[in-house]
Amino acid sequence: MGQKKKIDILSPADSAYEAETLIESGATSIYCGVFPSYFEKYPYFLSPNQRTFREAQMDEREFIKVSQICKKNNVTLFLTINQNYFLEEQIPLIIRLAREAESVGVDGLIMGSIPLMLHIRDGGIKTPIVASTMAVVLNRYSAQFYKEKFNIQKITLPRSLTIREIKNIVQNNQDIYFDTFILVGKCPNIEGFCGFLHTNPDKIWPCEQTYEITPMSNETEDFIKAKIVQKNWQGFSRSHGCGLCAI
Repeated sequence: MGQKKKIDILSPADSAYEAETLIESGATSIYCGVFPSYFEKYPYFLSPNQRTFREAQMDEREFIKVSQICKKNNVTLFLTINQNYFLEEQIPLIIRLAREAESVGVDGLIMGSIPLMLHIRDGGIKTPIVASTMAVVLNRYSAQFYKEKFNIQKITLPRSLTIREIKNIVQNNQDIYFDTFILVGKCPNIEGFCGFLHTNPDKIWPCEQTYEITPMSNETEDFIKAKIVQKNWQGFSRSHGCGLCAI
């Protein structure tokens, strides 16, 4: 009988305290975002990791604390650099951030932008790249592309995939490790294709706004189905979006 692949519980952490608490609760991997001091002239929606609020970011000192906690507990640590929209002047700063993360021994850089992946590799960064949800791996062929072009060994699948779609991707890429989200995150969109900015200070995301859909012509069967889905998302509660209880 073949050995089963190890299953990791990968969890986001916004601080050293949170990382420690999550590890004590059973997390075997941690990922986090850093907003370094040399990014301070930019608004948070242009952060390296798409997190748009200060409380969702670490500074360099907090990140070093998290890396020490992870090393002490033999827990893998990943840094998110999964911003898909960036200024040309930010590229050297992002490479600098990746180099600093490499120096503290992170296990991987979670990324979604192909141009940024190329810049990171051209910058001489050797830390493995993890394809994030922003990389939009929707089928087995896109997974194979990232493996062939960037030697990516680990991919985080988009939240929009069904169990059947995930199974097809995994079965056809046995040499790649896949992560999938348990927390829905209250987003009905495919993240890598979404241009919404989560900048509302009250943390009411665009997906949560109440609105009505009016057809310009007769309602088709597909239109009616889409309207029902949209209505369901409007009434969705984040507290019901977690699948941890199921496992």
